[in-house]
Amino acid sequence: MMRKPPLLLLATFIFAHLAAALEPDQILLVVNKNEPQGLRLAQFYAQKRNIPDHRIVELDLPATEEIPSDVYDRQVVPVLRAFLRDQKLERKITCMVTFYGVPIRVASRVNSPQDKEELAKLQAEETALPAKIEPLVQALERVARDGDATFQPKSGVRLENLGQRADAALKHLSERLNQSSPADRGLLHAKVMAALEPILGPMGMLERQLKEAYAGTSRSAASRPVSQPSTQSAGMFVRFRNAVIEARERKFEPEARQRLRQLVSGNLGPFEYAKLLEAQIAYFQTENTNAAFDSELALLWWEYPKTRWQNNPLHYGMKGPTASPVMMVMRLDAPEPETVKKLIIDSLTAEALGLQGSVVIDSRNLPVMSGGKVDAYGQYDQTLRNLAHLLRTKAKLQVVFDEQPDVLPAGSVKNVAVYMGWYSVNQYVAACQFNPGAVGFHLASFTMVTLRNNSGGGWVRGLLNDGIAATLGAVAEPYLQAFPTADDFFPLLFTGKLTLAEVYWKTTPMTSWMISMIGDPLYTPYKTNPALAVEDLPPRLQEIFKKPAGVR
Repeated sequence: MMRKPPLLLLATFIFAHLAAALEPDQILLVVNKNEPQGLRLAQFYAQKRNIPDHRIVELDLPATEEIPSDVYDRQVVPVLRAFLRDQKLERKITCMVTFYGVPIRVASRVNSPQDKEELAKLQAEETALPAKIEPLVQALERVARDGDATFQPKSGVRLENLGQRADAALKHLSERLNQSSPADRGLLHAKVMAALEPILGPMGMLERQLKEAYAGTSRSAASRPVSQPSTQSAGMFVRFRNAVIEARERKFEPEARQRLRQLVSGNLGPFEYAKLLEAQIAYFQTENTNAAFDSELALLWWEYPKTRWQNNPLHYGMKGPTASPVMMVMRLDAPEPETVKKLIIDSLTAEALGLQGSVVIDSRNLPVMSGGKVDAYGQYDQTLRNLAHLLRTKAKLQVVFDEQPDVLPAGSVKNVAVYMGWYSVNQYVAACQFNPGAVGFHLASFTMVTLRNNSGGGWVRGLLNDGIAATLGAVAEPYLQAFPTADDFFPLLFTGKLTLAEVYWKTTPMTSWMISMIGDPLYTPYKTNPALAVEDLPPRLQEIFKKPAGVR
């Protein structure tokens, strides 16, 4: 199958990485209308953090911790998109906060018999496409070869090969057009357009003309487009694009999927249709499609396959803009609503006074190399050792560092402000006495499978009940690489220059996956008394604070 991104007509702007500190007016609060206490908590938080009015949206969701994938598609995504558009907040909101009562997990997709039948038809249609596309590519190649024997077509009959062949022929023809005399250029341009039209489709041709017209003002006269699209044509393209968006955003309806196929196949040509088929086939995939509700919500504006994960575009290591915005999503949740309210109050108090207490790092003393090979567990354990070394050499904090294989015993450390440890699956050990506003997490699988069920030994539930104000966890098996590393997450937190939401979203590696972060997104525990300066950080983290060229 083709491995190009699916058709993306939703975004009309290019969205870059977070450039400025998170502010209250950039936050949207998300509650479940079937859990009244969640709404009350959102109102309390909005008042405490000066969130503007009309920034609470109520979703009609089951009062359960897990919801079906179909419910997420029908009752979450379109409702939130519509709210943001109606309120003209699409470009304002960069962070959403889910509250007590909003499910923590989206279940894997389950296909109905009708879905399976549609999937089989899509797969058969995709298999037949290359034979239909190749004659169109050959026609373009003949134009490239006509009058220029130096052009040598590429080979291959798979979809990706045919795309490469068409690109190569078009590139060659574009160079010839730029080098042609004004007298010859018109005829060659007409031949190229005639060969391109069945490949691009009428709306694809119009889109190309619009792009050429837009760029033409900065081109030389010899390379400007021969024909200019009319205002009427531009309006027609906008109406077509909007129809595509409307159909695609209701992809959970079979009729909308069929309508979208009709729109694309009749207007955008076979290559775009192939991308659409791939995207619709991916929609029906069921393996590894479960995810944390919050992690899925980060890609609210995206059209993407939900199988496995997406690399987090907000991670500091990712470079360049994205075609659609990525939301920072945080959660204010706990086993009981009173615990959520305390979490909010403790965060505000600690931020105002400066978080006080020791840093507990519970390593396992695992070597980076094992049996002559790099060991992934040892690599992660090294990030805890890196953090301990950084704090001992650069910060004036009391550091409790343990390298025993077992987790710290119950009740062993008091006066704790920050905690990082691993690895005890489903067996919470209350090792720390946390100060108000404490931040920390325990790395293990299934640490946040439930917040409500008191029969489990989940770490997130235990940490929240014991007074921690900010933590993260996995709602299902996340794999080790899904967690922020200790020597990324905590050094940024200690600078006091980034909010909790920014710290998490600059260091968490994946979206549409299994990790959620609980805590006040605006919480900045070391704002008053920074424990590390930017220049104390490793160079890779210092880069986060450098302004892009041209920004004052």
